[in-house]
Amino acid sequence: MDDFDAALSADREAVSLYVVLLPLDPVRYRESLEQAVKNLVIDLRDVGYSEQEIADELAALSLPDAD
Repeated sequence: MDDFDAALSADREAVSLYVVLLPLDPVRYRESLEQAVKNLVIDLRDVGYSEQEIADELAALSLPDAD
């Protein structure tokens, strides 16, 4: 696994964890989830994902609707 694969894996894991934690304490975890999603998008762009591929990736993560 190269550095990009490791970074993307860590980004995806962070987003997944915050999606689980958010319903337990939205005030505490909303900002962390938003930052984790931003980090994932940045890294996906850095490795050459298209905007459509990024949108598809985010859709697959079952992100909660923004309030």
